[in-house]
Amino acid sequence: MKKLEDYNWICPQPFINTVKRISGNTKPCCVVKGSDDWNSDQIRNFRNEFLIGDGPLIRKYCEVCVEQEKYTTESHRNMYLSRFYGQWKGYKEPLERYLETDWEEPYILTLEYCAPDNYCNLSCNMCSPSNSSSLALEDLKINHARSVFMPTPHRKGEFNVKDYDLILQDLRELKLTGGETLAIKENYDLMNRAVELGVADNIDLMVTTNATLIPKFDGKDIFYYIPLFKSVQMSVSIEFWGEMNDYLRYGSKWDVVLGNAHRFAEVCDVYFTSTLNALNVGYHLDLALMVEEVHSLNDNFSPYATGGLIFGPGEMYTLSSVPSDIRELYLDYYDKNMPQNLYEKFVPIISYLKNIEYDEDQMWTMLKDIKVRDKLRGTCLPDLFPEWKPYYFSLS
Repeated sequence: MKKLEDYNWICPQPFINTVKRISGNTKPCCVVKGSDDWNSDQIRNFRNEFLIGDGPLIRKYCEVCVEQEKYTTESHRNMYLSRFYGQWKGYKEPLERYLETDWEEPYILTLEYCAPDNYCNLSCNMCSPSNSSSLALEDLKINHARSVFMPTPHRKGEFNVKDYDLILQDLRELKLTGGETLAIKENYDLMNRAVELGVADNIDLMVTTNATLIPKFDGKDIFYYIPLFKSVQMSVSIEFWGEMNDYLRYGSKWDVVLGNAHRFAEVCDVYFTSTLNALNVGYHLDLALMVEEVHSLNDNFSPYATGGLIFGPGEMYTLSSVPSDIRELYLDYYDKNMPQNLYEKFVPIISYLKNIEYDEDQMWTMLKDIKVRDKLRGTCLPDLFPEWKPYYFSLS
């Protein structure tokens, strides 16, 4: 039987994971590029390419991991693989056996679930209107072409919780994302269904949230469900540590976010998660230091981990939008202030800043987007990010 380490370029996600998108479509991984609906023939061909280590579908859809691995060993693919040598080592041999079957029987260990509802109370610049009703509404106000939901910013689809019974029966990890996960009733219905089926105590629950609100549905909030699952990790989405976070994740209030994070940490693990984008790439050290500080005081707060890279053509908040003079400022700051214990974690960020090619057109597209949102919101980028002042104010 062939071992995982014997494959040239393998990823477990297309074999053991499914992502249910807000649209109702599915795909094999959260970072697979493109919006195609994955039919049975396509996913079979995709899987076959992993067995041989390359192919047109991998090159088309795995762009994020391929690009990440040009600069660093850290990628989503390698992270998912590493679990089968650590916490999930008991599933390594079953996965290896499954790779050599005809795949007719499902082997779904993980479900990443986006409820069919794009409701979110924040308008994060680097997000998508398909994932945020507030950003879609803002796009409508500024007549932004990327808003696919004009003129209906808040979109809801059909949902039948019993459709997930077969997956839930053997599931080991359930990831709930959004929209704003804690503000969408369908997420509570799915958690409740796992409890009703008697399988919740077999499932590791991971909830991504902006931590700005903790509502109740049918009289139950997230704190009711936390003790019913095998383990729970609350992933609190932030971009900075402090009030700068409120600028990029527009609509949030830092004191509320941090207060709720501490409430979560009283009963489960808390993981601060961020993207890695053109505006926050120079500030991750400040974020890391504060995350490490709260971790030192409370083990329920997980240590700092580098953010998920925003990447791809048309992604205006990608690191390609950072000019060389600003990159040098950031690199100099990291060089002079980096504690030795954090250096290894920052190798990917430093590599990205040094090597990702600058795209001037994309930079101007990003700044135009920022400036029109600043006008609507009553904010001003250079007030918080003075390094961008010469570029920002050169726009008419």
